[in-house]
Amino acid sequence: MYKCLLWLGLWLPCACLAETPFAGTWVVEPELTTFSLRPLSFMIERGTYKRTSCVPYPEVPSDDQEHAIAGDPLISSMSVHLMDARRVEVTEKVSGKLVWKGDYAVSKDQKSMTLKYQDHRASKAVSGTIQFEREGDVVANAHLLSGAWTPEKLLELSPGGLTMKIQDTDNGLVMSASDGRGYDIKFDRQDHPLTGYLDGATVQVGRRAPQTLQVNRKQSGVLVEMSLGTVSGDGQTMMLGQQDWQCRSKVTWTLRKQPTP
Repeated sequence: MYKCLLWLGLWLPCACLAETPFAGTWVVEPELTTFSLRPLSFMIERGTYKRTSCVPYPEVPSDDQEHAIAGDPLISSMSVHLMDARRVEVTEKVSGKLVWKGDYAVSKDQKSMTLKYQDHRASKAVSGTIQFEREGDVVANAHLLSGAWTPEKLLELSPGGLTMKIQDTDNGLVMSASDGRGYDIKFDRQDHPLTGYLDGATVQVGRRAPQTLQVNRKQSGVLVEMSLGTVSGDGQTMMLGQQDWQCRSKVTWTLRKQPTP
């Protein structure tokens, strides 16, 4: 799933009257992306799909039909299509609108898997490809996607997921991301709307250190992501760690500050 890959608009820095180290244009370097914490886990057997690595744990028929999902603030329905013995397509919607689609493909040797995903939750779609390695043995009498998969490498990220611009304001900031998300806020430690995203998305910020900020993102009041952004001493690099609160998975991005025109 790795919804945290839908990403740049989901964190924000704290600004004061003086310029902060976060102001400027930042571009992610996909080849330096790293993953940690829990792997993705699936079980597909007897016509049923289960994702067991995230909360809530969806369980739906793998019949290519749309089925309601309860208790998940980010999706309201899901469909699962078994394309063949090695490939599975998962589609997620909110109120009938497509928000995420993933094509999982297990390699011929059954030891690795790639996920090609499209994320439509922001106003401009973002796509990418992630490579996974299998943990443990192949699950007997189940679809080959069944089992645990550890993310190893981000192979591709579309331009919509690469860039964000930050401008300091009086006790706040303006942020705009290349996927269409943005905000213009003051820093009062309250939940503020995240525009260009799903209805009901909010963010809250706290400064952990002069160079480090924590951002909590909520969806309809439910915490779904926690992020820490730290700028290097020379102000040219930012390490952005994003933890998906539902899946307990973490992605760490490296962003490079662009020269001022």
